[in-house]
Parts: sequence; C-alpha cells; structure tokens
Amino acid sequence: MSAARPFEIEGDQTVNVALEIIKPDVFAKGGDRVNKASLPEWGVCKKYNIDIKFGVGEDKRWSSSWFLDNWKKS
Repeated sequence: MSAARPFEIEGDQTVNVALEIIKPDVFAKGGDRVNKASLPEWGVCKKYNIDIKFGVGEDKRWSSSWFLDNWKKS
C-alpha cells in the first residue's frame, strides 16, 4: 500500500494546482532551479504574490533530469 501524497495532483506535473489552492506566502525550491525562467510555477506565484526562495535545502546529489540528459547523450 502506498502512502498518500497530498500535493501530487493527477494531471499536474508541477505543483501549480496545489499553490492555487493553498496560496502560501513562500514557495521554496532546491538548487537545481536557479531562475524564474526555468520555473513552471512562476506564473502562479506571480499571480498570487507568492515569494519564491531558491537554493533551499542541501545541495542536490542526483537528479532524474541529469540522468535523462546523460542517457540521451549516450
């Protein structure tokens, strides 16, 4: 049996729907997203005046995006 994942909404690969429902004051992102242009949630954050904090948490040691990029190159 899998655990419930409250912020994973079917059909939404981002957390845009959750942000629209919750409307937090701050949205935290890890170090792999370092600018607004690469952030799929940017529009929702701008719409609801949600402050975005980049580089939150420990340095990323592994990323599925990095894995896929390496796989495409091989």
